[in-house]
Amino acid sequence: MKALRLMRPCWLLAIAAGLAIAGPASAVPAGDPFSQYDITHNFNFSPAGGILSGVWNYQVGTSASAPFVQCGVLSGSVPLPANALRNCNSLALSGASANANSSVTTTNFVPGNAAGQVHVDGFANVPVRGTAASAAKSEVVIHGGNLMRNGRIVWGPAFTMRSTARATARARDPISFDILNPDTGLHSTGVLEDIDAELTGAGSVTWAGNILSVDADQFVFNIDLDSSVIPASERGTVDFIITNGIVTTSISTGIFAGLLPTVGSSGTFSTAFSNDLILDYNLGSLGGANALVDFTLGGAGAAVAMPAPDTLLLAGTGLMLLGLFVRRSKASQGQ
Repeated sequence: MKALRLMRPCWLLAIAAGLAIAGPASAVPAGDPFSQYDITHNFNFSPAGGILSGVWNYQVGTSASAPFVQCGVLSGSVPLPANALRNCNSLALSGASANANSSVTTTNFVPGNAAGQVHVDGFANVPVRGTAASAAKSEVVIHGGNLMRNGRIVWGPAFTMRSTARATARARDPISFDILNPDTGLHSTGVLEDIDAELTGAGSVTWAGNILSVDADQFVFNIDLDSSVIPASERGTVDFIITNGIVTTSISTGIFAGLLPTVGSSGTFSTAFSNDLILDYNLGSLGGANALVDFTLGGAGAAVAMPAPDTLLLAGTGLMLLGLFVRRSKASQGQ
């Protein structure tokens, strides 16, 4: 299994910096740039045992102009079990506004099971002129001993994204692990699952109730559930792109094979697409007899609204720099 180091840059600040550079627009466009994300992940983590502790990590940040105002980046950690919410709001004199929320609900936290929900939502709105951006992250990190090297994760990703012209919404949800061998000081890391979706321009996407509904002009959807530490019967990948309202890339394997429209199809469709993912993982003897294991289960979203194509391009550049959202190349994935 290849080792993978997870990047953790300050992705919320990247959005804010991009907006500050872009500045307000001089012309009032037709229609109000608006984008919104709402992302929920139900989790049920059942290792063979060994859960010792855990934390909820959150980040929220918003900005709006003109003049430029910013909330956050607010970030921190709360011991599990926890039921908590963090929020950011920005409102500029121009009327541009943004909101971001991050929350966690814990329904069980014992040595053999951690269950609950992580959630983020937010919006960016520019009713007259200016710019707006929102970003939020919510993740649980579960820490334990060598019994956590084997078990099952039931993961329920679901999201809704909406945007207008001159706006973008994005969703992301990785599951990763980090195993420390305390005798040697060496870490073994990897990613079990990674989902990345981006909606640009007018449209909407909803993945809920085992149905994926899309009405989009520009949409990118990637799933990487192909780690060798889970059974082949549970693996699958998706590489799906809609360009100018038409499906231009549609590649899916494993449990996702044949579920999405083919190339040349309309970018407006609804199809069965399960929200219930099961990962029966086995990390073998990594970390030695006294292994210390961390699993991170998280989700994140971002929204950007700008009134002119040139400033939207700057925002898009900022989004590309968000390490949390960068798609990992096939060669760098933990296998």
